[in-house]
Amino acid sequence: MLFAALMLCVFPSALRADPKDDLVEAEAQIAAAPDNPEAYQKKCQALFAAGMEQKAIDFAFTAMQKYIAAGDSQKGMVLGSFKTDKNLIYVVYNMSRRERMQRGMTYPYGFHIYSLDDPPKFFRRLDWEVFYTPSGQPSSAAVGWMTPNAHVNNGGLPPDADYATVKALVLDAVSKEEVAALSVFGAEDDPAVKRLMTFLADAYPPAETLLQENTPKPDPARERLTPEMQW
Repeated sequence: MLFAALMLCVFPSALRADPKDDLVEAEAQIAAAPDNPEAYQKKCQALFAAGMEQKAIDFAFTAMQKYIAAGDSQKGMVLGSFKTDKNLIYVVYNMSRRERMQRGMTYPYGFHIYSLDDPPKFFRRLDWEVFYTPSGQPSSAAVGWMTPNAHVNNGGLPPDADYATVKALVLDAVSKEEVAALSVFGAEDDPAVKRLMTFLADAYPPAETLLQENTPKPDPARERLTPEMQW
């Protein structure tokens, strides 16, 4: 129930007949407060909910720049979710140090795979991985994920591959039993794997953690206003 409540707080469009209403609201918030990164995040989520996933991914870079300018260290944005016959999948735009710097191996966005249980169980994350040269140029890319003892990828894609292409490869990987059945936080014996798992878990938290961190907090100033005066 807590997981569902967090989803409704972060994705109010779930309660609306037309998710494009959220897009109009987000645009108005950006116009009123152009330096507020949360308004840009809301626009990303509204675009995703309205079926414009590529635009949501593209605009998320702008939102990340607003978080950087505001000195906010938020590690990621949950853009939205979709379901398969076996899984609930959240699409998360990553904003850890690597993504902000665009140097070395980065994980611009990821797919967090959950079961359809109540509450959902987190299985693992598959990432869109892009490697940047020291000069900041993207040189290679792939869909990758961790098993308990190795890193696996799909063999490579152009760094400018679109969201639809990446999503198709993720769904192909998820359909394989070994991807869905293993937990990314399972017991690993290799110290190097343990260190990598610890780093990934800290730098790229699972979707429910981001949902909880991004739940709107009560605004005392807003609470004192009458409904007609609230923004």
